[in-house]
Amino acid sequence: TLFRSGGGGYSIFQFGLSPMVGYKIVEPFSVGPRVSFTFASLKQSGFKATSLFNVDAGVFLRYRVFQGLFLQAEGSNEWYQDVFLGSTEKINRTRFNKRLGLGWNFNGGRGGGGSEIGVLYNFTIAEDLETYENPLEYRFGFTWNF
Repeated sequence: TLFRSGGGGYSIFQFGLSPMVGYKIVEPFSVGPRVSFTFASLKQSGFKATSLFNVDAGVFLRYRVFQGLFLQAEGSNEWYQDVFLGSTEKINRTRFNKRLGLGWNFNGGRGGGGSEIGVLYNFTIAEDLETYENPLEYRFGFTWNF
């Protein structure tokens, strides 16, 4: 995950890795663990850059709809750092994320290497009235036998 945004006197750069391992229960269902590690650098006018880290760990359930098209549901615990804009004081927070989305696997279930794209909606972020985060998550990944 790479993300760069800005406006209102601040900019943020994010980089993350999110490995996941799936097990095909029965065709067309797969399930498995997923973990995500994200580093962010927040730069605000008048302050030094602040480094933020987060870890997100949980499980996913995937349903292959047709060829490469899939639906995916996830539940995960997230431990993350945040700051109030206009401050560099880090705040440690936790939340339980509930995501639902769809994607396309370019491997098509034929084994070997491939790639996939997806968009997931995070209901936890959407329900939080105080967050600045976007509930849509855009993903790109590399796969093997998945």
